[in-house]
Amino acid sequence: MRSQSHLIAFFLLCATACATAIRNIAYDSPFVDVDHFNGVALHRREHLTLSRRASNDSGAKFNHGVASGDPDSTSVLLWTRVTPSSSSISAVTVQYEVAKVGDLNNAANFSGIVSTGTVDTTAAVDWTVKIIVDSLAPGTVYYYRFKPSGSSTYSPTGRTKTFPASGVPTASARFAFFSCQSYGWGRFNAHRLASNRNLDFTVHLGDYIYEYGGIVAGIYRTVNPNREIISLADYRTRYQQYRADADLAGLHRVAPMIAVWDDHEFANNAYTDGAENHTPSSEGSWATRKAAAARAYYEWLPIRRLVTDTNLKIYRSFTYGALLDLVMLDTRIAGRNAEATSAAQVNNASRTLLGFEQEAWLDGQLKASTAKWRIIGNQVMIMPLLDGSGVGKNYDQWDGFIPARNRLLNTITSNNISNVVFITGDTHVAYAGDVTPTPRNSATYNAATGAGSVAVELVGPSVTSPSGGAGGTTGNNPHIRYIDASKRGYVVVEVTPQKVTGQYWLVSTVVSTSNSESLAKSLVVNDGQPYLRVAA
Repeated sequence: MRSQSHLIAFFLLCATACATAIRNIAYDSPFVDVDHFNGVALHRREHLTLSRRASNDSGAKFNHGVASGDPDSTSVLLWTRVTPSSSSISAVTVQYEVAKVGDLNNAANFSGIVSTGTVDTTAAVDWTVKIIVDSLAPGTVYYYRFKPSGSSTYSPTGRTKTFPASGVPTASARFAFFSCQSYGWGRFNAHRLASNRNLDFTVHLGDYIYEYGGIVAGIYRTVNPNREIISLADYRTRYQQYRADADLAGLHRVAPMIAVWDDHEFANNAYTDGAENHTPSSEGSWATRKAAAARAYYEWLPIRRLVTDTNLKIYRSFTYGALLDLVMLDTRIAGRNAEATSAAQVNNASRTLLGFEQEAWLDGQLKASTAKWRIIGNQVMIMPLLDGSGVGKNYDQWDGFIPARNRLLNTITSNNISNVVFITGDTHVAYAGDVTPTPRNSATYNAATGAGSVAVELVGPSVTSPSGGAGGTTGNNPHIRYIDASKRGYVVVEVTPQKVTGQYWLVSTVVSTSNSESLAKSLVVNDGQPYLRVAA
């Protein structure tokens, strides 16, 4: 009887321990069920790892901080990256904890644990850890941390927050958005300063890393490796450098991030089938490079598993109570045609920026939305930016895909969809204005009153990437209410049922670490009035 009771106790203990071992979704390839690396589908490798169970590595470190992302009303993704104590370590088991009480400045203040468990990681996913924590309460702040199994040394504490449940009246939301953070072109002062602004979440609109090397990569900090990155190992090394930056790590600690890629996560001016900065004859196939870049992005960014096919569908949507729907687009990889080289191509209705599948998905999202506001995360500027003759200045933007833009704006107008706000990155210049397809036609748009505007757009400055000082003029573009090409920074967006306010915060320098910033402009769009005005 004694041996039988011991056996029962053993199996009960095993069942409890196994129940706490959860899935590391970093092993879920962005090409689910399609293997692009080393002959074994990445999502299967996890089972191989778990079957042999990782040894404890009490000396493992968390040199790249912690992060959370893609929250909904009952769950959130948590992220960290382990640095093993020795190159001989083949796998590491990590314990996570989620609590109701915590303090980013006092690790000892951590209590009310609501979820805990263990997860394994290996070099197969560059030692990253990504887990989904569910069964959380809506609209609630939580704190989280990690430690190597068997150790008492914790990672930094992170703060995250679930979204209010769909349809629930919500008084406000406050978030900041960022884009274009070239490590070589300066310090991430914008990240550090924004992290003090009590944000519910953050949005990253792309160019999280840059692929360049040498002088093109910047003159203020040296990138690693100091050459153009092409392979999976290259992209991983570049992410390791970025994520070790204390200011970027600090931003990730304070709030969940919702991120999407632009072109430089792959190569400059990328599109579905190639990129301006990719030469197959010397750099190999675009498909191989794109796969490597996407794999590293998925490992290092706190995003959930991509849609299960080979088309890299990173576009997705989020609901924040009854207040807003956030729709995140992919204007680069999902279906984009190569940049136009002539006016005929610009006006060709068969060309698409989003891909026709994503266009249909976006139409459906807009038509189905019942929130007060529809905020569209968009990489490239949708407002026309015209030269003196009335022609679009930049074919890399929506100006290079005029019929595609008209299709989207027609969906908004023909379905009486109100309160649409585009938030945009890419251009390295701060803009804000009204979205209308014909800004210089006084019969369809009145610049003085905003009549004829379909939506509004807030285009953020870059975090560090230089603008070259070129920003266009309001004389040629009467729909544009604000331009600043001189400084770097970020935008804070405050949303209430009555209005959306965009605050443009510009930092004084990126050459050195600095806490100097200024509120350069504050603009507002009121409920039911699709045009921008300077905030009172």
